Amino acid sequence: MYDNHKLIKLYEEVGDNDPVALFAKVKSVSADETVRAEQLGLKAKYQLTLNRFEYGNQMYAEVDGRMYAVYRIYEADGDKTELYIEDKLGV
Repeated sequence: MYDNHKLIKLYEEVGDNDPVALFAKVKSVSADETVRAEQLGLKAKYQLTLNRFEYGNQMYAEVDGRMYAVYRIYEADGDKTELYIEDKLGV
C-alpha cells in the first residue's frame, strides 16, 4: 500500500448495504479549509483524493471504520476528484 492511501468505502446513504470500496489518498484538511468549514458550521476532517471514474456522487464515506458526510466535491486537474468530509452527529 502507498503512503497516505487507504481503503475507504463510499455510501449513497447511511445504512446502504452496497458500498463502493476503493483506495483513496487521505489527508487532513488545511487550516484554511478548516476555517471556511467552521464558518458554515461544519467540522472538516479529511480530504480524500480518488480517481474521478470511481466516484458516483455518494454522500458518505467510511474511513478507518468511522462514517463521515461529504460536504464539498472538487474536480481536480487530470482525472482526480477531491472529497472533503466532515464529522457529523448521527452519521
